[in-house]
Amino acid sequence: MARANLNLNDTTLTPLRPFGPSSEVISRSFGSASQVLGEAVLEVNLDAARQKLRERWLVVGLAAAALAALLLLGASRVTEWVLRPVNRLNAAVTELEATGRTGQLPEAGPPELRQLSRSFTTMAQTVSNSLESQRQLIADTSHELRNPVGALRLRIDLLQLELKTAREHDAAAGVLAELERVEEILDGVLKLAAAEHRASEDSARGPLGTASRAAQAPLDPYPVLQEEAERAGPAAHRSGASILLEDPPAPAVHIACNSAELAQMVGELLNNAIKYAPGAHISVAARARQGTVSIEVSDDGPGLSSDERTAAMSRFWRSPVQRTTRGTGLGMTIVDKLAVANGGRLVLAEAAPHGLIARLEFPGAGDLPGPFAGPEQVAPRA
Repeated sequence: MARANLNLNDTTLTPLRPFGPSSEVISRSFGSASQVLGEAVLEVNLDAARQKLRERWLVVGLAAAALAALLLLGASRVTEWVLRPVNRLNAAVTELEATGRTGQLPEAGPPELRQLSRSFTTMAQTVSNSLESQRQLIADTSHELRNPVGALRLRIDLLQLELKTAREHDAAAGVLAELERVEEILDGVLKLAAAEHRASEDSARGPLGTASRAAQAPLDPYPVLQEEAERAGPAAHRSGASILLEDPPAPAVHIACNSAELAQMVGELLNNAIKYAPGAHISVAARARQGTVSIEVSDDGPGLSSDERTAAMSRFWRSPVQRTTRGTGLGMTIVDKLAVANGGRLVLAEAAPHGLIARLEFPGAGDLPGPFAGPEQVAPRA
């Protein structure tokens, strides 16, 4: 009434929104310029308009959502198209780092990534060929050196027949000892080259030798431990050491490992224990632990420090306190490479109160049928 007396009109609706009051009021005064005779008031129902506005907003929202989904789908496809060759390249780099070889990358994605794939394939092939050439060179050189070394040994043997004095015989014996050391190193290098080749082949077929383990029949390791303990018995007896083969685990355990290579690994570990822990008690055992099977060769000798255990698997490494003991420093490296080739690993730990534990850890092959391990065989004690 106050606004009508002032001849003011309220005929403009507020901007319409999807939600709000269901009605609004508009008014207009009428009369002369100097006298207001009355006012027309109209209540406007906004429900229909608001419903239409909500429907339009819904259509706009759905259209925006559909457009966003379409854009996201397109972006994911483009991203996948770009990242697929990047992921392949990353996998190829990982494979090249682990195995020294990789397959040819498919040329896909943007032109820059296709060119990168071609360049990486060329580089990887060059690196693989170089590594293979180096490995083959070492193996061939070691093999070829055996012939002249054998001929040299024969000549030294013939020369010894012509020597007269004790001094000459001592000198020839020193030369012969050095020659035997060269032969031992050559044998070790050949074994290491074969072990690295096996490990490289196994890694190329799958992570940590997956394909290789699947191809191996389940093996009961206990008979292998028996045989190697018996074979190492005389050497242990000569050094004043003793070998104790613990009872087989019950139930029997099985691993997917090459029998000959397991024998070589256990033999190397026993030889190391006999050589570097003279007079020690050496224990050999097979144990099952949380889905893994451990082959342990432990002794109560002087053992190795933490830093020495870390360095023990390096090529030609030897403990400073064992420099006078004959050896090549390749035994642990060979065992480590053969363990990796068969899907396992070599772990060196400290024995209590002193000594060394060399543990070969393999994934268990399950409770599958295998050869029955016979009664315990113990090498003679000193």
